[in-house]
Amino acid sequence: MLAERFNYLREVAPPSHRAWLKAAHDKVAQFEESFAEWLQALSRFEDSARSRLYKNDAPHPLDLRYHRALLAELIANGENLAIEAFGLLEKALVDEEHVTQHVGLIDQRLVQLTARMHQWHGTLLDQSDVPQSFKDGVKDIAEGKIVEIEKALHDTP
Repeated sequence: MLAERFNYLREVAPPSHRAWLKAAHDKVAQFEESFAEWLQALSRFEDSARSRLYKNDAPHPLDLRYHRALLAELIANGENLAIEAFGLLEKALVDEEHVTQHVGLIDQRLVQLTARMHQWHGTLLDQSDVPQSFKDGVKDIAEGKIVEIEKALHDTP
């Protein structure tokens, strides 16, 4: 009697439906789902960063930490997606065009994320919104090329 119950339970999903149920475990479908989730996470991140940092004149120090942490996570997840895409190609589960399209978009976003990381969390010299003349002055100071103001004002070359 117990064996009959288990046989019945095993056959609850007919063979035609098992393929549909198995799709959730398909490696390509999992990749596509992860890829879509990553793109959504990028969008949510940009929305939050825009309101908390980019358009905020006085961001909280924790906002900067969250920003850096989330940038690092998004970069790492993007790299892992690219690696996963090449793994699918290696196993012949997708064609080269599929990988080229996905990895191309991933790489575009990674370039943007990396630039944003340098822009907000890199050195002053890496920041694109700082004038080059100011960067040159900072470099001169760091190299010890300092002239006293009085000497600069009174001595002519």
